Formats: sequence, structure tokens, C-alpha cells
Amino acid sequence: MERVLGRDLEEFCSVNAAPTHVPTDLQLFFSAGSEPISFSMYVERLLEYTECSEAAFIVAVIYLHRAQVERRELALTDSNCYRLFCASLYIAIKYVDDIVRTGDHYAAVFGIEFDELLELEARLLLVLSWNLFVKNETYAKYDKGLRTCPHNKED
Repeated sequence: MERVLGRDLEEFCSVNAAPTHVPTDLQLFFSAGSEPISFSMYVERLLEYTECSEAAFIVAVIYLHRAQVERRELALTDSNCYRLFCASLYIAIKYVDDIVRTGDHYAAVFGIEFDELLELEARLLLVLSWNLFVKNETYAKYDKGLRTCPHNKED
């Protein structure tokens, strides 16, 4: 699942151009430089070290989509996918999973400071209007979509 998810999200990032103007309230999601590892490798790392459920990953993707619908400037790009996914996954883990580690643990896994993680979380919650509930039908649609996508083949 994580390999498929990472590849799909990386593909979305590569086709979207960074916005020419990023509103001040969204600038914290964008990084100035390039990240040291590919996004697909980063997603694999997150699944391994966060020890979260697949359900949290699927819900994180749903949150990403909702954020893009609410704010078109948040379409996934190479400059924002890492931070947006961190915030989405952190929120999803806290909402979905029964066993949650400390915020410091997740910040270390994400490769950011804890205070920055809290800022990303708070800002994304505002973008989502605190709408975290996912209907069973919505979850099933995303789950099926991720499992049946063309990349869902073991190498």
C-alpha cells in the first residue's frame, strides 16, 4: 500500500506546477529547496516508522483531497507534498488510530520540529474546517481506488 500511495502522490506532484502566488496563510506548507529523498521513499519511511494503520494513510489521502478542493493553491506539487502529507497523516493518525505515539516521535519521523508540526496541523485543520469525519462510502471508494490503481503491482 505505501509503495502504491507514494508513487501515485509523487506522480501527482510532478504534474502540478507550483502556484505563482502562495497566500501568506499557506506558505508554511511550501519548502524552498528540494528534499533529500524521493516522495515515494518518504511515504514508505513514514509507514514503517509511524507504525500507523493503512486506514490512517487512506484517510490522510482523503484529507489531502479535501484540502485541495478547499484551497486550489494546495494542489500537490514537489514543493508542498512533504509538508502537506505530514500534516494530513498526523491528523489522520490522531483521528483514526487507537494507539498514538507522542508528537515528538512523529515530528522526528517526519523530519521536522515539533512546533512546526503543530503549526502545520493547526493550519490544515482550519483549511479542512475541522471536517475530519469520513463516511464509510468515501473511505471504501478511496481504498478501492488505491488498491486498483495501475501502480499496485509488486516489483
